Amino acid sequence: MLRVLAVSSLALVLLAGCGAEDPSPEAALPAVPRTATADPSDSARPTPETTPETAGTTPDTTPSGSPLARRQAPTGDGRALLLDPDDLPLLADAQPWVTTATTPEDKEAVGICQRASLTDIGAVRTVRRTFANGHGETRRPAGAVQVVADFADPRSATRALRVLESWWRDCAEHVDQPHRRIAALRTVDVPAGTARAYRATYGPRARAARHLEGMAFLRHGATITVVRVEAHAGGFAGPRANPARGAVRHLARRVG
Repeated sequence: MLRVLAVSSLALVLLAGCGAEDPSPEAALPAVPRTATADPSDSARPTPETTPETAGTTPDTTPSGSPLARRQAPTGDGRALLLDPDDLPLLADAQPWVTTATTPEDKEAVGICQRASLTDIGAVRTVRRTFANGHGETRRPAGAVQVVADFADPRSATRALRVLESWWRDCAEHVDQPHRRIAALRTVDVPAGTARAYRATYGPRARAARHLEGMAFLRHGATITVVRVEAHAGGFAGPRANPARGAVRHLARRVG
């Protein structure tokens, strides 16, 4: 009798063990603690964006270093980045530059290749300064324009810089002049930011009546500065001189 009861008890233990086993694959996974359970609302929360240029660095648009601050509009008005007349390289006849106006908005394209204002391509705030030069007086006037544009974050400024570069690539197709020559877009060696520059000549077939234009862009953080210097043929200090390039180099040393 004792042997029969022992066998019966063993059978009941085995049956109970088989009935408690979960045959599903999930049964082999470790239990997830309640504190690690995902919040369904997490998928709707934006995650900070990182570009190759900003990875591992502190955004220079905010002293806090918060990734979210990179998305906020800058707090400056751009005037600290405006050039003074002495910051512009001299032209061929060494006439001094003077400031003619400083305005809080930029609604016009700058240069023969630019097809819209920086406000039109996403700038949240701009300031514009114009300069005049006594080069040749009224017969051969020269002038310069600087626009400082703040964007929402460095990524937006980088995209805007690419737009400026694309306008340079398509420039020759859009300039309706008997003579037009758009030189190569070259990288400018600067201690801070990203800079590009090029020269353009356009106008009548007569060389003496052509316009000479130097353009340069500087992106530093969430800010883009565009400098344009215009003169008539022969107005620059040399056949490859570009006063705008010298101006952004000076500015890059200041912000760097």
